[in-house]
Amino acid sequence: MTAGDLITARNQIEFRGLLLGSGTPYGWQSLSGWDQTSLLGNKPKNSGDGSWAGNGRRPERTVLWEFQMHPDAADFAAAVEAVERMAATVRDSTEHPLVINDGVATRLVYAKCTRLVMPRDKLFAVSKVKCGLQWVASSPGKLETTERSVTILAPSAGFGGLTYPLSYPLTYGTAGSPNNGLATNFGYEPADPVLVFTGPLDTPRVVNVTATRSLEFDLALGSGQTLAVDVGRGTVLLDGATDRLTSRTNSSVPVPEWQLEPGSNDLTLLAASFGAGASVSVTWRSTY
Repeated sequence: MTAGDLITARNQIEFRGLLLGSGTPYGWQSLSGWDQTSLLGNKPKNSGDGSWAGNGRRPERTVLWEFQMHPDAADFAAAVEAVERMAATVRDSTEHPLVINDGVATRLVYAKCTRLVMPRDKLFAVSKVKCGLQWVASSPGKLETTERSVTILAPSAGFGGLTYPLSYPLTYGTAGSPNNGLATNFGYEPADPVLVFTGPLDTPRVVNVTATRSLEFDLALGSGQTLAVDVGRGTVLLDGATDRLTSRTNSSVPVPEWQLEPGSNDLTLLAASFGAGASVSVTWRSTY
């Protein structure tokens, strides 16, 4: 099952295998924190009015959802247990997909449930208690539920060329050329992709021609070896285990800055040398 598979109607929420909202025992009341919040980063001027304009950024996202329990009395205990299990404390750094259809679109963030409010009052006694849930997402971008990907194969090798001693007419052969791929971010915020280089590749480099930024790594990947670059997390792992972040060359931007801009991004794979089967795959979700 993939994130969002349980959602079939407007005003529904899915988290850790539980469906909430329309058509469930958990009736939608209100949702907040699902809209945009930005921090300006302005600095007050030492003298004079106002402040110096800073770089805008988004804080972590806190989502609050209010609902009313209204199951049949016979199912009330099971409904309470299900939402308590869904809201149970996650004791490691794992964030789970929180998928919300707000009546306009279905989007997801990766979050932890940080609070469940379920008063044991008179309404609770008649199975109609008003409740609240809170989630916190460390990354604020709202993502499409569809995961997109493109695979770019190794650059093509040149062939032919001049033969000595020279004789006319001269034959210059065909030069090698890089391979390109197109990654489209249909959202209106930069997307954080995951890139996986597969060897044989020596000094692999991927260039976002549209955004004029590149990532290059000073290492050689053998046949079948992989180098996974997670832009959102800022990690670089060889064969899924060994940290190789320090192999990033000076011609690269910092890993978290290699984002896919809204719209089409023209990507190119380059390398000092390569072999059969070499490639880079780029996976992302459009970000809103």
